[in-house]
Amino acid sequence: SEARHSHTQHPVASAVMRLFRSATTSVLLVVHRGSLALLCRSVGPRPRGPRAAPAATIDAPLTAEPLAYDWRAQWYPAGFVVDVPAPPEPMAFSIFDEQLVLWRDSRDGIRCVEDRCPHRLAALSQGAVEPDGSLRCFYHGWQFDGATGQCSKIPQLAEGASIPRTARARTYPTFVREGIAWVWLVPDGLPTRDPPATVDDLDARRKDFQIYDYAIDLPYDHTWLVENLADPAHIPISHDRTEGGGRRELAEAYDMEIHVSLSACSVESPPVLTLAPQETTSDGFVGRYKGANKTSWTEARFEAPGIIRYRTTRPATPSKPEMVFGAALHCVPRGRGLSRLLFRTYFTKKSVPRAALWLLSLKPQWLRNLNSCKVLEQDVGLITSQEDAIRRTHRPLATDCLPLKSTDGFVVAYRKWLDRVSAAWPHVPVGWTVAPSSSDESGVSGEAPGFPHVSHPSHRSRLSRIHNHVAISSASRGALRNVVRARDAALVAFALSTVATAAASTATLPLACAALASAAVAGGAAKLERCFYRNFDRHKWRP
Repeated sequence: SEARHSHTQHPVASAVMRLFRSATTSVLLVVHRGSLALLCRSVGPRPRGPRAAPAATIDAPLTAEPLAYDWRAQWYPAGFVVDVPAPPEPMAFSIFDEQLVLWRDSRDGIRCVEDRCPHRLAALSQGAVEPDGSLRCFYHGWQFDGATGQCSKIPQLAEGASIPRTARARTYPTFVREGIAWVWLVPDGLPTRDPPATVDDLDARRKDFQIYDYAIDLPYDHTWLVENLADPAHIPISHDRTEGGGRRELAEAYDMEIHVSLSACSVESPPVLTLAPQETTSDGFVGRYKGANKTSWTEARFEAPGIIRYRTTRPATPSKPEMVFGAALHCVPRGRGLSRLLFRTYFTKKSVPRAALWLLSLKPQWLRNLNSCKVLEQDVGLITSQEDAIRRTHRPLATDCLPLKSTDGFVVAYRKWLDRVSAAWPHVPVGWTVAPSSSDESGVSGEAPGFPHVSHPSHRSRLSRIHNHVAISSASRGALRNVVRARDAALVAFALSTVATAAASTATLPLACAALASAAVAGGAAKLERCFYRNFDRHKWRP
């Protein structure tokens, strides 16, 4: 939507500021889409004046000193706590292709062990959670304690025999913070720190914020997901006229800065893009960006190994409360060619009128989720084609890409960070000057060479929404169950009313109306059901 100010607010802030001028339902719903576009769009039309000169390419140093980095001794988010299934169902998961299983124990705590039974290597995630909180393998019935991983029961154990000490599954420490279940990837280890949290402390201040959470699995390496989310310039193009997206004609150049710490950031400092090697650390980097003709900045952070954060604020005044808008975008490396996004946006409730919050609450979680699926799916074909290009050439990005200072500062900084930690990475990542060789798996699924083009129906970008999102979202799963029930009930009602109409000799009009109404409900439910399965297709291809 078009902006109304000459000064710049954070994109989500822009939408809410419009609420103070117009309480139209359409604007209120767009505010709460929860898409990344709301975090990257500017408020209002750009000031009139001459257009900025064409942006120069980034002249980034091609070498940097390696960074010490331990990819195992990190906290990785597995999912939102509300999406972890209730007993007896466990949840399969993976980090860097390390297969794990999570479940809720008898005290509602989150447990995690290696997804492999020590008996015959069957997946424990195919089993079930017992009433005492232990996890039972469905192959031969061995049960494992979630705290120690030790086997507590073997149904076939001979009388008088004891359970072997080596009959145990490796455990992984877990932690719940800000509604997210985290896993420490050192097996049987002790964490050296707590998981990261937002600066706004959503545990202590959760009631002060309106929060939108959304999860999806994506068919490409998590490094490409981080790059995508660190790129505000693609929003008005890729998501043109999508709810929660942007407008192509509002695409603009950005001023981008990258700093070691926020102490170096100030609105008064000149907008300079700096990409010296020492400006990234093993923990990531901090920066900010704004439209080239704007004055207000949006803070951006990359927190290793895979969190992108955006935040903007408006200080409190005697007449207006403090306004905070933020995003915490967790990019999870599930494995080569597979990532998970835990998407979270939030804003202060007091900065929005109560009527606006009420209107926002009218849109159910699952409907917002389906719109967010569309936003993420709009990028899937583009990102997988990037990944495919590297896999075909095995050349680093510095060789073939032409990054611009006005759009790609954070992307280049992130890829150069990967250069510096690549020696410690579990597999060779695609950095700025580093790329997987022809003998190394490049981080995409499928066989090389000869894997299909992105336009081919068998390409991995065609993976179904039911597996990528609905299977890992409790809200969307529940909604799909209700839609199917409504469809089935409407079909039964249609059949009964049709039979009754045929059998009745008089007064058939009410029965005929009932048959038509139930048919309409069944048809609408069937159409809605397809939205839980069918991905967005930019070119309207259908099998």
